[in-house]
Amino acid sequence: MANNCWNHVYISSSKEVIDSLYEQFNNRDKSESFAKFAGKFFHEKDIPKSEDYGSKWWEFWLERNEDNSMIVLGDSAWCPPHKFLQMLSDHYPVKITAEYE
Repeated sequence: MANNCWNHVYISSSKEVIDSLYEQFNNRDKSESFAKFAGKFFHEKDIPKSEDYGSKWWEFWLERNEDNSMIVLGDSAWCPPHKFLQMLSDHYPVKITAEYE
């Protein structure tokens, strides 16, 4: 049984917000944990556990064809990073549509 989940996440907002999020996603240090990466979006002082974001890891790449949207594609561990996506939509003025299999 595979331990990964394919994710297709569409994020839309103003150009300024998408520019900022795209830069944060794009500047990920691949040697850092998913929890550390995700915590940077919310200015977490303590590094939470990966489970706090819904997945142990998320390997992704980005697509951007429009000024006001971006797509994040990739595999995560066991389930989608749904808690991270929920927190992202709670903290930023974005609309997120996520599909996974």
